[in-house]
Amino acid sequence: MIADDVLPIPRELWQWGIANRSGRLRTIPEDIVKLNLMPTENATITERGIKFKGMYYTCEKAKNEFWFEKARSNSLSRLEKKLEISYDIRKPDYIYLRSPDGRNFEKCFLLESESKYFNKNLHEIEYLLAFEELQRQKNKGLKQQQKVDLMAEIESVVNKAKKMTEETKDDKLSNRKRTAGIRDNRSAEKSKRRKIEGFELEKNNNENTSNTVDTESQKIEQPQSLQPNYLDILRQKREERKREQDK
Repeated sequence: MIADDVLPIPRELWQWGIANRSGRLRTIPEDIVKLNLMPTENATITERGIKFKGMYYTCEKAKNEFWFEKARSNSLSRLEKKLEISYDIRKPDYIYLRSPDGRNFEKCFLLESESKYFNKNLHEIEYLLAFEELQRQKNKGLKQQQKVDLMAEIESVVNKAKKMTEETKDDKLSNRKRTAGIRDNRSAEKSKRRKIEGFELEKNNNENTSNTVDTESQKIEQPQSLQPNYLDILRQKREERKREQDK
């Protein structure tokens, strides 16, 4: 073909083959031809299903060979989880597991849990997936902000509680000090009064005679209730003088 200067165009190649090659033409099933015309990519076996572009599929072979259970128990190697598939961008409800020679395939179906992607082309699905991811990011940011606000509110409540506790402690301490001061004053007053008002019989006094009572000190130490009423004494003296003058 190079020597005959054949252009690498399917029609030119076909015409050159008819003219220069003899024998029967091979026939290939239409589905195999379509399979080999589709784009190919890799999919991954997961515990949820065969994952391709964020969607999950299943097939009879996966069920019979327990692919998803093996993925859940980590029984598959990284290489075993990789699958070469073909797909039609216009109808991604199905993907196709290719045989190594490209002459056979296994049809995989979109799971019912992925029904929101039914009857959509791949561009629409990619847009929907991007929108869902954007919503998740927004929701994640909102949750983080709510968490931050909650922590700030909790911290504010804790600080208020601490402040109220400190104020209560200060009030209790002040009251305790005032009460302690009152008790100390009362105790000192009682001790003083006991010394003044207390009786001691047959008290020995080295400075005075044993039977003599110091009247001056007695006057000082006597409580007010035991001291004489000087107004009454003065009134009596006046009456006595008046009676003497009348005589």
